[in-house]
Amino acid sequence: MADPEPVLDDLADETSALDGLVAGLDEQGWRTPTPAPGWTVAHQIAHLAWTDERALLAATDPAGFAREVEQALAAVDRHVD
Repeated sequence: MADPEPVLDDLADETSALDGLVAGLDEQGWRTPTPAPGWTVAHQIAHLAWTDERALLAATDPAGFAREVEQALAAVDRHVD
């Protein structure tokens, strides 16, 4: 297996950079539109958080992740990633 440290270091650096961009935002800053139609900065950050949480669940609780996938597939019309 390849050494995961460089990837983890890069992820930590990217997380720090993103934190630096949003840490001082006020309410208006969080509501700033992004290039994604209908999405604000808050929507984008929430999307990243959700994705990271699902990745963590998949890595630490495969059965729990499988249950979430099953539930999402059963109600795909209501599922938002």
